[in-house]
Amino acid sequence: MIFAPKRDLWLSVTIWVTIGILAFSAISPFVIGGAGVFETILVLALCLPAAVFMLWIWLGVSYELTGSDLLVRMGPIRTVIPLASIRKIKQVRSIIASTATSVDRLEIHYKAYDMIYISPLDREAFLAELKRRCPQLDLE
Repeated sequence: MIFAPKRDLWLSVTIWVTIGILAFSAISPFVIGGAGVFETILVLALCLPAAVFMLWIWLGVSYELTGSDLLVRMGPIRTVIPLASIRKIKQVRSIIASTATSVDRLEIHYKAYDMIYISPLDREAFLAELKRRCPQLDLE
């Protein structure tokens, strides 16, 4: 079962403006002109991959519950959390950098000392399904 992420408007605007600036910077030597071949290639080689990478991260966020694991995806970042290792979940509001795309987050404690933040769009359905699959889970 795959859960889409909740995305805050302020973060969406920030990400899309940054992607737009990087994309425009990548094509600016062609539009504005005046840059040499080396400068054009350098700007294109730096800005375009950065824009594509940010787009991949932003659009590649998902949370999937499989038979035995919680798979957290954010672009190239993949985290596999065995359901049996999840100890506790707290609902928090935080802006700490993480795989969550909203300040309304779930703080998942797993294994001995590991923790991850996620922000599923349908939080209630996610928690209900997780509680069904993880009877040992402590919901706070």
